[in-house]
Formats: sequence, structure tokens, C-alpha cells
Amino acid sequence: MQRLSKRRSLRAQALRGKRGVSEVVGTILILALTVVLFSSIFFFVNTFPKPATQPSAQFQGVLYTSTTTIGTKTWNNVSFVVVTHLAGPVIYNFNTKIYIVSQAHPQNTTTVYNLTSGGLAGGSSATWGTGQVWNLSLAGDHLSTPDNITVTVVSGNSVVYRQILPGSSATTPPIFDSEGTAPASPVVNTPFSIYVQISDPFLRSTSKSVYINITTPGLTCTNPLSAYSSNTTTKLQMTYNSTNGLWFLASCTSATAGVYYITAWATDTNPIQIQTNSIIFPILVSTSSTGTGCSNTYLVAYGAAPTTVASGKTATVYLNVTNGNSCDWIYMTATLSASVGTLSSTGYTSQVIAASGVYRFTDTWTAPTGTGDTATITITLSCPSGASGPTSEKITLTY
Repeated sequence: MQRLSKRRSLRAQALRGKRGVSEVVGTILILALTVVLFSSIFFFVNTFPKPATQPSAQFQGVLYTSTTTIGTKTWNNVSFVVVTHLAGPVIYNFNTKIYIVSQAHPQNTTTVYNLTSGGLAGGSSATWGTGQVWNLSLAGDHLSTPDNITVTVVSGNSVVYRQILPGSSATTPPIFDSEGTAPASPVVNTPFSIYVQISDPFLRSTSKSVYINITTPGLTCTNPLSAYSSNTTTKLQMTYNSTNGLWFLASCTSATAGVYYITAWATDTNPIQIQTNSIIFPILVSTSSTGTGCSNTYLVAYGAAPTTVASGKTATVYLNVTNGNSCDWIYMTATLSASVGTLSSTGYTSQVIAASGVYRFTDTWTAPTGTGDTATITITLSCPSGASGPTSEKITLTY
């Protein structure tokens, strides 16, 4: 019995050994099959013909501007766009189109150009190769800066070059540099002005898009120039003072001392992208003032140079208005008329005069031709901000 049991044990060990050999052989065969298949596919793909190497086209564009002055107005125009072929295949005139598009004035840039439009010689057979310059005049398109010019070159059915060339610096919103009141320490039941200083080359001094909102109850401001003059707390239009470069809102009052919060915002006229910005700031209205000289009056002085004018010649007439109020601004309106001859202007609207400041109204009078006599220049004054003073002055000239 022991001999039989031993024989069976040896037979089981032999079977287990054969089974282990079969698993190793199977694994080797699968691995070999995988390697053979991968090698066959790699060899097959590698026999495909490779495409010919195509050098990529490279260009460089530059905008040139020029300054134009007419009278007192000066601006910059886009005068030329220059594109240089730096590298890549030669481009042919017969299948090339060049597009110049202005972002600020798209209606002025609808022409489609070719190689000869930019000065490349050869007519219909013109070519554009490495080192050659394509130079196009844009003077006739009347493109004033700021502007962005997009240049696109299409050769065949492919866009080989596209670039946006900036004609000015990046657009920025209006920046509020300072803000406050005049006088600096307003008191209850006494008029004062609110001002802001704004930096923005595209915010015109005649803009009607600089406003103030009074966000704290108890403070009111009025301004005849406001689009909503009957509303004394919201969307009150500010006015620009060319003398000190400030935007102001006059005739603000409060019967209660305290801190009042003001929101001011401005919108510019940037032709590329209109920008808006705002600021919130507090003002403190106190119960009393230690200041003196807050008389809400104005004084005037007038004259002419020369006072005797030859027939057909000119003289300068002027009227100096002095703000007698050392605590607040006033704004004045003047209307001019002449008994004979002509004036270069007939009036000034809401000119700002700072506290204790002086503003000069000037005009040019041209004497009539013919027999000499005297002329009377009448200047009529009014003060919308409520200051009192002379309302009419007359200047006599001899011609």
C-alpha cells in the first residue's frame, strides 16, 4: 500500500511540472506574436512617402503716422503701413489678396489690395520674396489715431500672415487723480462746490458724461447745466474748468453736519473702445467755519487795446471778473454786442472763476470801413451761481 501511494504522488508531481512548462511557453508565444505584429505595422507605416518640407512664411508689419494741424486743432493720422517679407516661399500677385481693416474706422477700409498696390513691380506677374517690402499709403483713408489696423495676406486659399498693428497705446478708463470740495471744509447752510480731477486724453472738456450722484440723504446740489436740473441728488452733470483742470459741481448745501458720500463717474470717447470709470468718496460738512471773506460777490474791470483803431483794423476788448468769495467758486456768463463793426464772438457760457480768482473775457472787434466815428461794445453779465455784482459794462472805441 505504501508503494502504491508513493507511485501516485510521483505521478501528480510530474503532471504539475508539465502544467507549469505549458504556461511559460504560452506567455513567450504571446509576447513574440505582439512584437512581430508591432514590427509589421511600424514597417508598413514607415514606408509611406513623407510630405515635402514647406518653409513657413514670416512677415513683419509697421504703422507710420503723421501729424496734421488745422488752426488750433492737431491730430495724428495713419499715413503708411509697411510689411516686410522675412522668410518663406515666394508669394505671387495673381493669387494673393491683402486686406487692411481699421478697427476705429472700418467704413474707410473696404478696398482689397494686391502686390502691386504696395509698390512691388511686375504687374500681374509681380512676386513678393524674402527681403522685399510692401508699402501702402493710407493717407486717403483718413484714419486718425488711436486706431488698430489689421493686416491680412491671403495667398491661394491660405492665410499666410495676419497681424494687428496698434496705432496708439492701450486704451485705459478715466483715472480720478483727486477729489474734494471748495472750500476744503464746507459748513452747514453755506454753498460749496464738489470737484474731481480726471486724467484721460479722450475725455473732452465739453463732455456731458461726467456726473455726480449724492448717495447720502441730506445733501443737495443744483446745476443749470445738468441734464436733470430739477433733480438735486442724482446724475448731476459736472463742468470742466480750463483754468485749473478740474471738473466741478457748484451750489451744494446741507442743513445738517455729517459725512456725505459722493459717487462720481466719467465716460470717455475713445474711438477704439469707450471706457467708463467711477469713484466713491466722502465729504465732511461741519457746523461752523473759522474762515473769513466768504462774500458771494464779484467785481469787474474792463478795457481795450488800442482804444483808437484804423478803418478795417482790429482791437482787443477785455473784461476782468474777480470772484470776491474766498470760500467758493462762481461761474459767469457774458454776452457781447457792438453798435458797429464786428466781434469775433458774441458770448461766453458759464465760465468758472475759482475762489478769489480772476477770469478775463476777451474778444476781437473789427472796425468798419469808411468814415470814422465811435463804437460802443456792450458786455452783459449774469451769474447763474448766484453771486451779485455789475450786470452791464460799456467800452467805447474810436475808429
